[in-house]
Amino acid sequence: MQEEKSIFELEEKLEYADPGRRFLAYIIDSIILAVVQGICEFIFKQLLEEGSITYFVIYIPFVLALNWLYFAYLESSPTQATLGKKAMNIRVVSTSGERISFKRATIRYFAKILSAIILLIGFIMILFDKDKQGLHDKLANTYVVY
Repeated sequence: MQEEKSIFELEEKLEYADPGRRFLAYIIDSIILAVVQGICEFIFKQLLEEGSITYFVIYIPFVLALNWLYFAYLESSPTQATLGKKAMNIRVVSTSGERISFKRATIRYFAKILSAIILLIGFIMILFDKDKQGLHDKLANTYVVY
């Protein structure tokens, strides 16, 4: 079995994305998701009584799944990037510089929750890490590159 090369041993040198671009990509993704969620919320309000248990039992899991699938599917797709990352010309890669699996993208997505709940330290790490990795990147063995 062939040993996986690290991102540093690749012929094509990959450059780590700077934190500013990553943040702007996240802002773009947040705006896109807010618009989609707003449309979905309008539809749900038409179909279900707002504030009812049924509304929350259906709508909240729907929104959570929408966010997870948006990030995990797009980051594991052939483009390796969400719409925000594409706009910023950055993408998510494995430690070998290749496309990540949906499973790894899912791990990365849920690890972002951990990065956030520890006072955003998991995201602040990006500013000081030599490989520009946040906690979620380290847990999922990923890099964000140009």
